[in-house]
Amino acid sequence: MTLLSEMLADSPNGCWPLAGTTDESGNTLTLTAVNAPAAVASFIPTVSTSASDFVRPASAQKFYRADGALVDVGDVFTLEAWVRCDVGPGAAAAYSVINKGQDAYQMALWDSPVVLLLSRPNVAPICQSTVTLTCDGATVYHCVCTKNGATVALYVNGVDVTGSVTDTTYTDNAAEFTIGSSPYDDEKFDGRIQMVALYPTALSAARVLAHYNAGIWTPETNSPKTVRL
Repeated sequence: MTLLSEMLADSPNGCWPLAGTTDESGNTLTLTAVNAPAAVASFIPTVSTSASDFVRPASAQKFYRADGALVDVGDVFTLEAWVRCDVGPGAAAAYSVINKGQDAYQMALWDSPVVLLLSRPNVAPICQSTVTLTCDGATVYHCVCTKNGATVALYVNGVDVTGSVTDTTYTDNAAEFTIGSSPYDDEKFDGRIQMVALYPTALSAARVLAHYNAGIWTPETNSPKTVRL
């Protein structure tokens, strides 16, 4: 199966390859582009459609946004994205990948050295990864955060990297859904993002790994390509 077909098999509320603004989930949650994120070559080995490039300066920040109840998932969800970060956010700073405003969910790259973070924006961090991520404009990561009430899991490149969890309950709100930005000026992403999805369920470790393998499978070796953490 292709990466997209693996993602759609898990019934996402929204699935955005970011080769434009189209939602592939069937729920027609089309994104609105702000300042036209540039289309760039895919950085996922098995995906031929383009990715989107985001720049950090607040005066010209490029990001996507969407409105609608379909992005409200309460306290049970999965956030998924492939990222390639150009430069790290710095100490005690964050790059927002997926955001639904205060009280709801946020996936971000956080701090220095950089970790994957699941947080409740402007309220509390929930969990960060036990491994650090390299922000060099070349290294690719498949990032997934799942939550089912107090049960939280973080995955990087198909591996469970869940650190300690400080649980808090997420609630729906009227805030817009954003990719590559957040309501806070200091959390704008710098790099490339591709194949973003939001699910109303907490994906299993097996399904997360299936998505990752579908993204990095290389026909030259007829086996998954290992990407070390």
